[in-house]
Amino acid sequence: GLFNARSVLLLGYHGKLLKLAGGIFNTSSHLADAKLEIISAAVVNVGGDLAAVREILAMRTADAAQKKLIELELADAVFEHLAQTISQKAEAYVHKYANTSLTVGTVLFDRQGEIISQNPQATTLIAQLQAQS
Repeated sequence: GLFNARSVLLLGYHGKLLKLAGGIFNTSSHLADAKLEIISAAVVNVGGDLAAVREILAMRTADAAQKKLIELELADAVFEHLAQTISQKAEAYVHKYANTSLTVGTVLFDRQGEIISQNPQATTLIAQLQAQS
């Protein structure tokens, strides 16, 4: 079971967690690696154009894609969208396989450990944790 959990806070490197936004819950790269495609879909969702998508798909890594998004001034919107989508997909996954509701907050970090995005659920959960301590 879920041990009576009502919420979960996902914290991690964006290149790993963003796979959840694509519905890929086994994040091992040898099983599925659609990071650039998932980022590209997020670019479209936030209003990016085809040229931006092509530039992202030309990158070799999620880190390179993040740097390109910063250059294109799309990083904040894209990673906000991804953090929210990750939470939605994780909540749906739990509902499907555990038949229960769970609030999922998502915080995405870059390789240096800096927060690049967190969704509103994460902000709420972090505030609740801070209030308890």
